Amino acid sequence: MILNKIKRNFSRYDFREGSPTYLSISETIEVRKGKQSAILKKLFKVLLLSLPITFLSSMLPILNVVYKIGIIVSSALVALFIGHIGMRLLFSVYSPIWKYRFLSILELATERLDLIQLPSNKTQIKTVEWKFYKEADRIVIKLNPSGTIPSIQQVKEISRRLTEFLIQATHEEWNLLESTIDSNIVVLKYGENPIRYSVSELFEITDDDYCVNHNPIKLYDNIFFDIASEASHQIIIAPSGAGKSLYLATLAGLLIKQGHSVSLIDAKQTSLGATFENLGIPVARNAEEIVLLLEQMVFEMEDIYKRYFSFSSVDFSTTYKDFSLPAHYLIFDEVLAALESGTPAQQKEMVRLLKILALKSRASGRGLLILASQKLLASDLPRAITEQCQTRIILASDASISEETFYSIMGKEKKDLLVEYRGGVGKGYILTPKTNGIKYFETPYFDLNSRDFKDKIRDFQTIPRKQIE
Repeated sequence: MILNKIKRNFSRYDFREGSPTYLSISETIEVRKGKQSAILKKLFKVLLLSLPITFLSSMLPILNVVYKIGIIVSSALVALFIGHIGMRLLFSVYSPIWKYRFLSILELATERLDLIQLPSNKTQIKTVEWKFYKEADRIVIKLNPSGTIPSIQQVKEISRRLTEFLIQATHEEWNLLESTIDSNIVVLKYGENPIRYSVSELFEITDDDYCVNHNPIKLYDNIFFDIASEASHQIIIAPSGAGKSLYLATLAGLLIKQGHSVSLIDAKQTSLGATFENLGIPVARNAEEIVLLLEQMVFEMEDIYKRYFSFSSVDFSTTYKDFSLPAHYLIFDEVLAALESGTPAQQKEMVRLLKILALKSRASGRGLLILASQKLLASDLPRAITEQCQTRIILASDASISEETFYSIMGKEKKDLLVEYRGGVGKGYILTPKTNGIKYFETPYFDLNSRDFKDKIRDFQTIPRKQIE
């Protein structure tokens, strides 16, 4: 405990940008300046007293010892003054070292943002603790306003005011990427938005693709779609024109590239369905075809269970990946429109089969679901289906996604994001078991300049796959 405290206290002198720096503030700048001023006044008085004593003793040989002591004391005091001024400059906003300069900025921020005493409840906070460091191209700031549990509204207010203050203090742009609360600690991450992946970049064939590839699929920054995990079912909500079809086409291409197969339910008979059909990908459009495709998926799933999972050596955690089997994904575009088509008996059968796939297909890899819709309320689909979709994506601007839809998909309201809502065409939010909460998300950029999308998919379909023993 003592060593940890010493380490934290001395971290401010470590100029390495990647190492964490701690700053603990329990007094206002006025109080700190008052204490520093009192110490300096005392030292100055001693200096003023030592100077005449040194001068007088230099004139009397009998006081030679006093003279030497006076010289030492005066020199030490002058050195202290120079050192103090040097340290003040080194740890000021004018410091040439970024970390020392930032320490001073956060000290000012504590005062200017009224963090010693939050204005919302006027509850005195004993200590405000900061921790900051650089991580890759990002600056991570952690704030612990000890003595209070910050509310969502307070965190949003602190984030907004701190960002504005940093812009004013540094005359630089500060782009807030993320704002979260972790054990009552406010965590802010600043930096440039991650570069959006291009589809042509993701469509490059790798050595792993010459076998059935179960690697997680890169989507954006450090966000992946893990096809062989509890997050293998996916649900996407995007209004018309928000980039849903391009995302589904990209995802289908990436799955085929890795040796997996795809089927599509296209109840609205879109151009996506026509493209897929032209590539030999199974497409179901009307209620009868949809029921037949769902039945086929369930049959394949049950067959895999009989052939691979009926042995005593297979445990609860075994999945199709352990047998190097390819997955078969069912992309269910405009799922609500599809489930509303056909007779009541067909609708009931669709829901029944969809429930079976949602609950049982994860281990077999057959009938894994990608459900897409323009909107989705809590009552639109049975919870037995939606709760199994642990990868959840919303692509939409703030105005085009309702609070109810956002809550039904993400489990939180838009105001709980702690930062200003960002969204648009191909832009929105994602939630997976590994993202540690709702994260900002951008779909891969569809820029297939060199070759046509269909040619790329045909290339993927003809990759010779090696069998893994």
